[in-house]
Amino acid sequence: KHYQKDALLDIVYPAHCPVCGQILHGLRSQSLKHPPVIANLICKPCFFRLPFILDQHCMVCGRPLDNPLAERCDDCKRYPHYFEEARAVFSYKDTVQQALYQLKY
Repeated sequence: KHYQKDALLDIVYPAHCPVCGQILHGLRSQSLKHPPVIANLICKPCFFRLPFILDQHCMVCGRPLDNPLAERCDDCKRYPHYFEEARAVFSYKDTVQQALYQLKY
């Protein structure tokens, strides 16, 4: 019963890649078996273009650092924040910036 409903929803309202808009096939039927992971929510070409932050990052805000010996970015050194620690997964540029813009507007 659930599979029929999800198959119908996939036809009427197919899931789209948030970066390029390509239709993602069978996303709802996959999510019934296990929760979707980010690699299933974005098409493969766009996933490999995402700017993951893998290098040194600021210990306060999570931004990538230019100086690998620093613990905090210049912004966190200058201004106090209302939080103790955060972690960014992606750099806010190119594909991520475009996808967030499309999500907002």
